[in-house]
Amino acid sequence: MRIDPNEVERILCVPLAQLCQVERWYDHVPPEHPKLSPSPHFDFGNDVIWGLTGRFARDLVQLIAKT
Repeated sequence: MRIDPNEVERILCVPLAQLCQVERWYDHVPPEHPKLSPSPHFDFGNDVIWGLTGRFARDLVQLIAKT
């Protein structure tokens, strides 16, 4: 796998077990983007997974929880 620097700044590896901790997810409108709709957010160290990446990750977690 190669990172396209035009698309991705870096890869953040988050353990699936942590992503599956439903209580760590929250919906939020980032202050720097007040016109956006709330999106799923997940804090991981000094990073925050949000936006489309947050939606994909939370959807995956919800699918896993159903199985």
